[in-house]
Amino acid sequence: MARIAATSKADASICATPERLAHAKAAGMTIIKEKITPEDGRTGVIRRQIEHPIDTARRRDWITAEMHAAGCRIRALMDGARTEPRITSRYLAAVDGDASSGMSTSDRREYCARCYIRAKAAIRERERTRFVHWLEECELMDMSVKMLGEWFTPRKQADAVNEAGIWVLNSVLGDLADHFGY
Repeated sequence: MARIAATSKADASICATPERLAHAKAAGMTIIKEKITPEDGRTGVIRRQIEHPIDTARRRDWITAEMHAAGCRIRALMDGARTEPRITSRYLAAVDGDASSGMSTSDRREYCARCYIRAKAAIRERERTRFVHWLEECELMDMSVKMLGEWFTPRKQADAVNEAGIWVLNSVLGDLADHFGY
């Protein structure tokens, strides 16, 4: 079963401990190695990071570029819908002439929440609840496409379960790609 990640999402790729990396590998997650160049402001060290299952699916050609873009977009909408609402008013900035033409944090959160709800509604009903739950759990736990397949098939063979996860991912991300117009 998946375990709750010990680090925040922002720190997960940078500060992943060896124990978390071992657990993620056991859960079927992909761990990639990236060399940080001196241009990044750091030394040329190699860091290991856990790749999101949607990114792994694209890298392995299980999904198309349009499906990957749709998956990234729904993840961004989900993150935007979860941001903290802005408590302070923008009135002072408007009086001082510092108001921007962009949306405030509260407006952006509401926009993302509305778009996220519409995107979830575009997913077929038979897949919607489990996929959305899996997607939200991916942000908190070490989840894989195989774990998605476990929720959709009674089979226990690893290859069959992984194929079921790939099929569901293709189906859902295809619906989302159509919804977003990719």
